Amino acid sequence: MDAAIDKPDVLTVKEAATLLRVSETTIYSSAASGDLPSYRIGSQRRFSRRALLSLLETPHPDGAEDAQGAPEVLPMSAVRREKLGKVGSGRG
Repeated sequence: MDAAIDKPDVLTVKEAATLLRVSETTIYSSAASGDLPSYRIGSQRRFSRRALLSLLETPHPDGAEDAQGAPEVLPMSAVRREKLGKVGSGRG
């Protein structure tokens, strides 16, 4: 099978949820709040695979790790603030 078909660059809500291992509801609400980068085609929302994967690679702002040495998981709003340079904006 063609690799471009197996791993498309543009993802649906369901594909984004599968990639990030969260519910479709989480994807919808995170996209609506601006925490996940997305765009609309008609009434449907689409996501860039590259943009979603880059969110997963964003290190925790204080370098925190869990007991096994894995980076602490951030809520999407914290990742977005970090990317925008707004960490410590008073919310929290």
